[in-house]
Amino acid sequence: MILLTGAYRLFFPAAALFAGVSIPLWLIAHAGAETPVTDAYLWHQHEMLWGYLPAALAGFLFTAIPNWTGRPALSPMALLALFVLWLAGRAAMFAASDALAAQILTASFLPVAATLALRESSPQATNATSSWPP
Repeated sequence: MILLTGAYRLFFPAAALFAGVSIPLWLIAHAGAETPVTDAYLWHQHEMLWGYLPAALAGFLFTAIPNWTGRPALSPMALLALFVLWLAGRAAMFAASDALAAQILTASFLPVAATLALRESSPQATNATSSWPP
């Protein structure tokens, strides 16, 4: 599947779609409609900082790191697993934003992404011909 061949192909459109969908959802919740979101302002702030921004960051980092290090990009399965973790966090925060499990699921994305980024960008892991730092 071509979407899994580059992080930018998966995370950039997902971030854009998420931003485009979450704003109308926030407006509906802010207008007082019955939604699973308890506080529309906090949900909007949370999802822009922990939803949109990490998706854009992951798309950038996992596209740039292979260019900087000369290493291959993340495998399609690793990229899919990272994306599913991000998507599960978004769904959990909309369905039950006050639940501890939803908050842990959401908060786990950035440490997992950072671990993968550090693994991919470590100087020991690069080949001898790549230049580090970029």
